[in-house]
Amino acid sequence: MTRIPDRQKRYKQERYKKGRWAELYAAVYLWCRGYKILAWRYKTKLGEIDLVARRGPMLVFIEVKARTGRLAGLDAVTDRSWQRIARAAAQFQRNYAYRAGKTYHWRYDLMVVTPWRLPYHQRDTYRPEAGID
Repeated sequence: MTRIPDRQKRYKQERYKKGRWAELYAAVYLWCRGYKILAWRYKTKLGEIDLVARRGPMLVFIEVKARTGRLAGLDAVTDRSWQRIARAAAQFQRNYAYRAGKTYHWRYDLMVVTPWRLPYHQRDTYRPEAGID
């Protein structure tokens, strides 16, 4: 009976490692494209953001998905997930804008990391409703 929990534990650990590598790969890809990575795995009580990047006056909140195919990654993020990301992003934006003393535009992107391909970067994937705070 102990084999099932061990197998589940190993599976969960492998998924965790795969997700971390996908986030790192996406961050390097973005950096090569001229983005400055501000935060990786930004966590709050309201939610978590995989990557936060800045390019010029634009703050970009990025959800990274590691999947075997692009369509599976695009379908993997639900509206509820985006709402949690939006709440965490609002908190990040307030803190970052206060420290920087500037106002930034912001958007929500999705990156899908698939085997043996460059990451697929879908810009402006989600638009939160007014009053997320």
